[in-house]
Amino acid sequence: MTLSAGSAQSHIDVSLGLTSPAERMTFGTVVGLLPLVTRVCVAAQAGLGRALLSDASPLHRRISGLEQERDTARAQTVAAVTAEAAALRRLERDIHDGPQQRLVRLAMELGRAQRHFDRRPETVREALADALVQAEEALDELRALSHGIAPPILVDRGLREALAELAARSTVPAQLDGGPLSHRPEAAVETAAYFVVSEALTNVAKHSRAGRCVIGLRHDAAALRSG
Repeated sequence: MTLSAGSAQSHIDVSLGLTSPAERMTFGTVVGLLPLVTRVCVAAQAGLGRALLSDASPLHRRISGLEQERDTARAQTVAAVTAEAAALRRLERDIHDGPQQRLVRLAMELGRAQRHFDRRPETVREALADALVQAEEALDELRALSHGIAPPILVDRGLREALAELAARSTVPAQLDGGPLSHRPEAAVETAAYFVVSEALTNVAKHSRAGRCVIGLRHDAAALRSG
């Protein structure tokens, strides 16, 4: 079989060496199918590329999900740090504007009482009464500011040790009645129980005129009871 290329005046004859009809038929079939096979290969390659790069790809969705989780975690961290910094600034401002000013006034009144201690007893009594008011108001403001801030002993050693420390510091002699806890409660539960008992001891000292008190602590799988 010979193929001719070119014009009648200038052409090239190429012999393919196809002498039998079967060889010529096979060659024609291959040449006829070659564009179709090429088109199918190109389409398959394009489809594979789209699958790997499109949003429908499981790998791409997984990567996108991990990136979103990373961005969310970063945003939460920044928000927590910002909120903590804002809370600390607000606490510093509240302490400066409230208890600190009252403690300064308390020191001034005590100084006035000291200066007039021997010569003007009426002035001394007036200064001491004013100092007592300032001390009580400063304590109330500090208690309000510290409400919800867990003391270090509660964080480090747990509720029972923190309540024992409260009982030891109580103005009215107090005793803790409670055995070891079956397990440590959640931080929010511990903090709430601690401040309930702390406020109760303050009320006992102010209003009860009691000679002693008992702090009860009971804990099981379902509930925590203190008081």
